[in-house]
Amino acid sequence: SKPRQATAVDLAALPVGTDCLLQLGLGSGRGGVQDGDACAFPITLELCADPGGGTGSKLWPGGILLAEWLLQGGSSLDISVEFNGKDVLELGAGSSALPATAAALLGANRVVAADGLASVVDRMRRNIKRNAVQVEVHTLDWMTAGRTNNTPVAQFDVVLFSDGIYTERGAFFLADAIMSLLRKPHGVLVGALPGFRAGIAGFEEDLRVRGLVASVVELPSSVLTAA
Repeated sequence: SKPRQATAVDLAALPVGTDCLLQLGLGSGRGGVQDGDACAFPITLELCADPGGGTGSKLWPGGILLAEWLLQGGSSLDISVEFNGKDVLELGAGSSALPATAAALLGANRVVAADGLASVVDRMRRNIKRNAVQVEVHTLDWMTAGRTNNTPVAQFDVVLFSDGIYTERGAFFLADAIMSLLRKPHGVLVGALPGFRAGIAGFEEDLRVRGLVASVVELPSSVLTAA
């Protein structure tokens, strides 16, 4: 799915190191807590104005949109994502790990949320404890992951990512990590990316050459409105 813009929730107005709690309701119509006419899963996120956390310390629209789409059914004319009984990995989950949280709420057998920065992973662990305690939290470097020859036991049926591409170099490492960690031949990769950003075109072509078939999902208005 490709939201047109990717602008982070702005924490710049807060003093450096300041924590804040953000409450979200995701998954309209899928159950959870009643809120007016819509049902939602209540999500509480701890965010911080931390320049040392890089992109992973921010809350980006891609993660919100992907989680909302999954919780509303995760399907389109061309694709349907099933989580029941599946092993799921979110790469570059950041401090919020919303898609991983959605996968856990949808009945995945095992869910791992991973990021490469220790400070981001520490905050992610606290958010996961609030929202989906069954999710495992790991520190994972994409370059190292891409060079690892994983057996099917160490791989995943579904790999998720959102807003994780910012440079050509990062896109190369992400593609390598995905191919190493995605269970073949039936593994499914689901990502939410902005329409234009350095590295995306090369990333998509790299995965196509390696045998993955892409489907572009047009997000329904119910997802855009809820997110």
